[in-house]
Amino acid sequence: MSKQCDPMHEHLLIGFLLTMAGGALDAYSYLNHGQVFAGLQTGNVILLTLHLAQGHLDMIGRYLFPLLAFFIGVFATVSIEHHFDKNDRFLWQHIVLVVEIVGLIIVALVGPHLKNIWVTCLISIIASIQYQTFRKVRGRPFATTMTTGNLRNTAVFLWLAFLKREPENLRKAFETLLIVIAFMLGAVISGLLTPIYHNATVLFISADLACVLAILLLMQRHGQEEAI
Repeated sequence: MSKQCDPMHEHLLIGFLLTMAGGALDAYSYLNHGQVFAGLQTGNVILLTLHLAQGHLDMIGRYLFPLLAFFIGVFATVSIEHHFDKNDRFLWQHIVLVVEIVGLIIVALVGPHLKNIWVTCLISIIASIQYQTFRKVRGRPFATTMTTGNLRNTAVFLWLAFLKREPENLRKAFETLLIVIAFMLGAVISGLLTPIYHNATVLFISADLACVLAILLLMQRHGQEEAI
C-alpha cells in the first residue's frame, strides 16, 4: 500500500535533487541571461508590469517571451504524459528528464552565441517541464522551481505539530524544510560556479538531473526484480 502512495518519483531524495536543480536554474538564468527568472514566473510578471507602468516598452519582450515559453513547456509536458502514461517499459517522467538534460546541454553549447531572450525562453521551457512533472513528494504537494509554497507547507506542518499536538507533522515539516534548503543550496552552488564557469555552469544542473534519472532507473529495476 505504501508503494502505491509513494511512487518512485515522489521519494524525498528525488525531490531534494530536483529542487536543488530548480534553485540552480533560476540563479543561473538570472545571473547569466539578463536577470530573468526561469521558474519564478511570478517575478517575471512583476518585472513585466513594472516596466509597462514605467513606459519601458522595449523591455516587455524580455519578460513576456519567457512567460509564453513557460506555457509551451506545460503544453509539451501534458502531451508527453498523455501519450506515455500507460507505457509499461519506462515511466513518462524518464522522458521528461531526458528532455531536460538534453535541453540544458543545448543551452551550454548555444548559449554564448544567442541573445539572452532566446536562451531564457529555452530555460523557461525546461523549468516548466520540471514544474509540471514533479508536483508531489511523499504524496504531498510541493514545487521544484519555486519555494513559496514549500515555505507555507513547512509553517503549516509546524503549527500542526506544536499547537495541535500532532507529532507526525514534525517529520513532514522537517522534510519540507529540506526541500526549501535544497532550493537555496542550488542557488548558492550556481552563484559560486557562475564566476568560474559562466555559461557552462548549466552543465552542473544537467548532471544533477542525470543523477535523478539514474536513481529512478535503478529504483525501477530493483522494483521489477522484486516483482520477479
